[in-house]
Amino acid sequence: MSVTLREWQKEYLKTAIEHLRKDKTLLLQSPTGSGKTLFALNTALSVGGTIIYLTRTHNEFNSVKREADRLGLKIAFIFGKASVCPFAQGNEDPEEIDCKSCKLNGKVKDMGNLSPSQIIAEAKKASDYCPYQSLKAKIGNANIIASSYLYFFLPNLRRSMLKEIEDKNIVVIIDEAHNLLFSDEWFKRRIGKKTLKNALEELEIVRKESRISGDKAKEYLTILYDFMTKLDEGSGCKQLPLFPQPSKEALDQLVKAMKTYVNLIKGPIKRSSLRSIVNFFSEEGDVYNCNGSLVIIPNKTWDKINSALNVANYRILMSGTLPELGINGYRINVNVKMGKAEWYYCNNLTSKAKMRSSEAPKYAEVLERIYKLSGSNVLVFFPNYEFKNLVKENVKTVPVLEENKRGVTHEEILELMRNGKYLVLLVMRAKESEGVEFRFENKNLFDSMVLAGLPYPDITDSIVTNRIKRVAKLTKRSEEEVAHELTLITIKQTIGRAFRDPNDYVKIYLCDSRYKEYFSDLGLNEKEIKLFV
Repeated sequence: MSVTLREWQKEYLKTAIEHLRKDKTLLLQSPTGSGKTLFALNTALSVGGTIIYLTRTHNEFNSVKREADRLGLKIAFIFGKASVCPFAQGNEDPEEIDCKSCKLNGKVKDMGNLSPSQIIAEAKKASDYCPYQSLKAKIGNANIIASSYLYFFLPNLRRSMLKEIEDKNIVVIIDEAHNLLFSDEWFKRRIGKKTLKNALEELEIVRKESRISGDKAKEYLTILYDFMTKLDEGSGCKQLPLFPQPSKEALDQLVKAMKTYVNLIKGPIKRSSLRSIVNFFSEEGDVYNCNGSLVIIPNKTWDKINSALNVANYRILMSGTLPELGINGYRINVNVKMGKAEWYYCNNLTSKAKMRSSEAPKYAEVLERIYKLSGSNVLVFFPNYEFKNLVKENVKTVPVLEENKRGVTHEEILELMRNGKYLVLLVMRAKESEGVEFRFENKNLFDSMVLAGLPYPDITDSIVTNRIKRVAKLTKRSEEEVAHELTLITIKQTIGRAFRDPNDYVKIYLCDSRYKEYFSDLGLNEKEIKLFV
């Protein structure tokens, strides 16, 4: 199929191919909507082999499929087991779904040329075939394999995918590669008081059904539960220098009890709180109290990233906001103008944590005014879910559509936006803030976007501050510079939802007094920004 390249793509393609062959790693920064996906695929095709295309969320698979179809390439999708298993709730870990115990094991069906959202919808209705195995069966004949980050960066999942690939000359493309800065989140494990209570109940079942005494395991779980009841439950994540750890005997009993309990479960879904505890203590790393739960961030997460990248023969890392990652390669920075913005600045608002409760009604009043001035939907992005919910409680006079942690799909949001006018409440760095489009027939379904608060890192959170320290050390910069860059990345990625075409025109409202510090980073001067008070 003939594909027309944009001018910048024509200009840089030859250089990109030459340096990918020579340097093995290509770093590409180009604005959102400028055509990075098509450019990366064309570059990857030049070195042959199988392309593994990694995205943060399943929503981002759509753009990969669109460009693969344009290029006439075969594409396969890898979804997590929990997303496509008809017996799963959707929040299971891969190891909690045992295909060998399933009546659908080995039953494969051609799922055709379905879109990613159609695959998930069809999978949940499957009764005579295994959707997960059906999707994996397509890997061997595919030119492109689209997968989430975790399926490549977690060793067990990566091995499961790679053994299905016939052509071992692999090119990995990492979309929105700035997310590598947050890779510590991908490897963390969590246990809470409910996990411990369930584990004690599972242990009792094992003791009744087998000859395993589990006395040391029970003693330890009771001590740990008592310790966790005394933890602060409302202060974010704080590093714990000391906490009760199991003796070798207690841990051995936990492992034996876990294996016994899992074997007692009938069917493919083998959820076990004992397994969660065993997995937690199989890691070495920093432990935190996160609002009453224990979270462990394993040591050397960046080594795991590099180990995964080294599996590929060639690597393309790309983003509209590609930071310094400490990864060597040839870098291409593309500067093209995508659309036009009319800028507004709300200088009398702030989303600082200690002022959010008092500021929420003011934000709600401003959002209602913006909605009434707009001729279409208004996208509103908040720094986090908590602030979104605070503001929403104060919105009284206009219709609201919102993103939840487990709520409506992107397709459902688009359908509602097509047939109505809403304040669409979203969250920065959540699933609706990167790699997705709010468009129909190549036109935006909104005319205004509001950044309701500044997404500055929460420096009261120990996981966040340790992440900043790690990145600062890795990239040889100050912690202040890293915090500023992380904020700027989130701002630019959010604004990037507004511009997918040179003809796009959107009103952008920067609603936090602290945005003034980022005007120059956004290429703005105060004369072109209108005050909205």
